[in-house]
Amino acid sequence: LTARMPEIQTQVFTRLKTPLLTLMAAATPEICHCVLSHIVRIVPRCPGVFDSEFKQFFCRYNEPTSVKHLKMDVLPQLANE
Repeated sequence: LTARMPEIQTQVFTRLKTPLLTLMAAATPEICHCVLSHIVRIVPRCPGVFDSEFKQFFCRYNEPTSVKHLKMDVLPQLANE
């Protein structure tokens, strides 16, 4: 819907950032996996939106392996230096 309007797309993804990160941090592992799957698709489309929140994607010892793999997919895309 917003593919031809990059400035609108950036605004939409910026507005989605906070709710997605809240769900990812406070949810069950299944919801976290679902949210991370969406974030994996969003980050390449709009680079820079999640860059300031890179610490949210650090792996924790008690997370399921599938969640850790998704976080490890996102972290290199967030690295900008």
